[in-house]
Amino acid sequence: MKLEVKSADLVKAIGIVQRIVGKSVLDCVIDALPNDDAGMIKVSAQTIEGARKFSIFCQGIVTHKGSVTIDPVILSKAITGKGDVELLRKADSSTLQLRSTSGKYKGELTCVEDKVIDIPVLAGSTINNELRDVLFTMLPKVSISPQFIETEMFAHIRMNSDGIVVGCFDNYHGGLSRNENITIEDELEFRLPLKYVDILKGLPSNDLHLGLSDSSVCVSSQDYTLLLPLLQTEEQSLDELEVLLDSLGDDIASFTTSKETLLSILKAQGSVYESTTATSLVLNSKGVTFVTKSSYGNLKEVLAAECNGEGKFSISVPTLLDMLNLLGKTVTVTFKDSVFLLKNDDDKEGTESIYLGSLLC
Repeated sequence: MKLEVKSADLVKAIGIVQRIVGKSVLDCVIDALPNDDAGMIKVSAQTIEGARKFSIFCQGIVTHKGSVTIDPVILSKAITGKGDVELLRKADSSTLQLRSTSGKYKGELTCVEDKVIDIPVLAGSTINNELRDVLFTMLPKVSISPQFIETEMFAHIRMNSDGIVVGCFDNYHGGLSRNENITIEDELEFRLPLKYVDILKGLPSNDLHLGLSDSSVCVSSQDYTLLLPLLQTEEQSLDELEVLLDSLGDDIASFTTSKETLLSILKAQGSVYESTTATSLVLNSKGVTFVTKSSYGNLKEVLAAECNGEGKFSISVPTLLDMLNLLGKTVTVTFKDSVFLLKNDDDKEGTESIYLGSLLC
């Protein structure tokens, strides 16, 4: 194997692979693939059990095709800032030779046992740029944060002849966004770890292919391929969230205010927040009174806002803050029997986003 590549391009590709597969990945496979345009370099990795796989291409000059399996951290550090570099592995060699094209830098790295990472492109549907852009506009709108650090959040996606529905939720809060203007003939429903959304959104804007099997979902373009385990049936689904929203009772009370004002109040109330703390909101003709009491202190603030209905409700400040950060300039908070709802006034035409959080006892 012999190739020449800009070190920055290869380091970037390795970094993306590590972010998607996981920083703990012990090795990656670099394939040198010659073509009519000089060549492509494919960087691939997978989790130990092989359930999650990812590969990405970068441009290079391939003189001899081949493959090498190597520690990605060591290779990245060894070539960072070295400009154009040449990578050479002779047949059956256990080392990878490095050389900057300037001739001022050279060395060799120890290879690890050769691997072949095969990522099948599954049967499915091609998503054009217009649909891709809509999808990646909707997904950030539901990108809520986990209430516990160790929890991995997932973006649930369903596309069919009725439109696009995306959602993200846990047992405490959730977001749902719908667009009925753009449809596809085939029905696709799958999930992606939420942390991948920004990564995939930042990759080159090309048509996507989304494929499904009984156990996996594949997202691919001409630049990358991602294979993930399919959503298991015993886990929460979009259907459950939609059924919950449709089954909610009548509004008890609501108020509207600016996002900036509400953020200011909640951040102040959050200064004395503890994990067992609930913040009380009292709605009446005078406005909304916020009260938080904990071992750190007691805070009270009145928001002069017109309220529809009256009542006293208990919320978690971090939960409301998390969803509030996804909204536009004006916020309407609606209280029902067991949940509160937020609607986004910043949606583009054709898209409707709604958020719900659990009320505390």
